[in-house]
Amino acid sequence: MITTNPLISPHLFTILDSLPDQIYQVNKAIKNNDYQQIIQYTTTTINSVYQEKQLLLALFELRSYAYSKKGQFLDSIKNGRLMIEAAPTSTLGYARLGQTLSTYGYQVSAVCVYNKGLQIVQQNKQSVNVDELHKRKEIAVKRLQKKMDPMSMFSDEIIQRIFTLLSQEVKATCLHVSTVWRKKLLDCSDIWRFLKLGQNHKDFPLIGVVNQVGHHVTNLMIDQFTHGSVLSAYMKQLQEGSFEKLQYLSFFAPYNYTIDNPQDYFASIQKALSKVQNTLIGFEIVIHPEHTSSSIKIATILSTCKNLKYLYYSSTASNISNHVGDLTLLDHDHPNLINLCLHSRKLITGNDVAPILKRCQQLRRLVVFLCDICILDTIQNTAPNLEIFGLNCYFTSVTSLEENITARKKEMNDSDEKTTGLRHLHLNTTKSNTPSSVAANKILNFIYKNRATLETIHIEMPDDATVATAATTIHHEDEIDTPYSDFNLVNLKTIFCRSGNQRMEKVLLQSIRTSSKLHDLELKRVFTTSLVIDSLIEMTPLNRISLRVLPQPLSSIDSNKISTYLDK
Repeated sequence: MITTNPLISPHLFTILDSLPDQIYQVNKAIKNNDYQQIIQYTTTTINSVYQEKQLLLALFELRSYAYSKKGQFLDSIKNGRLMIEAAPTSTLGYARLGQTLSTYGYQVSAVCVYNKGLQIVQQNKQSVNVDELHKRKEIAVKRLQKKMDPMSMFSDEIIQRIFTLLSQEVKATCLHVSTVWRKKLLDCSDIWRFLKLGQNHKDFPLIGVVNQVGHHVTNLMIDQFTHGSVLSAYMKQLQEGSFEKLQYLSFFAPYNYTIDNPQDYFASIQKALSKVQNTLIGFEIVIHPEHTSSSIKIATILSTCKNLKYLYYSSTASNISNHVGDLTLLDHDHPNLINLCLHSRKLITGNDVAPILKRCQQLRRLVVFLCDICILDTIQNTAPNLEIFGLNCYFTSVTSLEENITARKKEMNDSDEKTTGLRHLHLNTTKSNTPSSVAANKILNFIYKNRATLETIHIEMPDDATVATAATTIHHEDEIDTPYSDFNLVNLKTIFCRSGNQRMEKVLLQSIRTSSKLHDLELKRVFTTSLVIDSLIEMTPLNRISLRVLPQPLSSIDSNKISTYLDK
């Protein structure tokens, strides 16, 4: 067997009769410079040949080398120490440990390790690899004498700009380069404003500095499937108030995640919220079906965080009504919540959201997933300040508050008149299993009531949707026009419609003929081509028109009309 040399890339191993497959996999990983595979297969082989000391040392050394190449300083150090524990009188462990320390800038510590190795060799009267230890010690001493930290070459401003370009994993590694680097990193507040905890080892190096960087963090995302020790460390710091400037807190998770002791876990989240209640303005959480009974409720979140402006609450199984909680905990209506997103795998109805909306009268944006179209009546009656509403928009983006604010500022510059009302409507009922849930008349009634302020309309319905149902007030095709007088969308700028309903197409086309601000029209399914063309001719010229799924080839009359419109 050929051992590895820590100073250079490792040599391949000779195959032992007892371990042909393991050694083959190790050698293959070495050739491919696949350090993660090196770590995996050396670990497997180590467990198989623990009694083979020489092979064991070589495997530890190789795994330490691979960890070092991946920037996992602590793991590389650990394997160097395991080599010393396995063979305390051998020089190999001291050489490996000293090399790792020297590579990462810890020259003083490296010299100490080399001295200890030379002392052990002298005591046991060994001569193997002694010259190698002396050589590496001399290199570490020279590095220490000539040491020039690049940190001293740049201003603090440039250093901070460099650090902001680094990934979270690289920043964690840089913490171990030297005391100077560590201090510089911890003093750069901007680079720690966003922290995200995932499901891998990359977050482990940050555990020891959570209490030092926590006061810089404004946005913290925690995967609830994160390794237990990492999750516990961050939850502990949250409960102790280390994140004193935190503005956004997110607990996301895969659908099938589970948590040990969910009652204690959600109690710790509630305590954490109480510590950041004065600064927190955004909160996101995903609740697993097994945690419904012990989950933190919406009422608890709202009563604890009075400054909250944005809330995303997802229940992956149970009805959202099971998560509302006791809204009497709020002494008054919530004063600041303006952006709410509810997601459930059980159908959300108007009765489910009405209690929340009644206590959140400042709400300006509401997005609901897996929701009944009948919620429109609830929205109209309980959300007077709503400006943006999205329903079941799984594949389309809903207008953000920031986009709406920018448009409103421009509008206020153009006019002194301030108007309130719904401005952006995004509806998708294509996932509905029953035609009765796609009530086109409800959508039209809702649009009609908000006709004076609507700027964006995005509607997607299945092709087999019908307007008339047993519960509707409109029974005949000719009657669809009668309830509406002055149905003009005067402020409409963009409309996308895939209605699957001929009568809805007719009403909407009539409502936009006088829309002087309209610049973008897209009809994904056109029933009556001549009606569309006649409407276009009467309208102010648009910037963009898209008509798809025409029922039949254009007639010569319609073609001439289109040519006339294009000339216009």
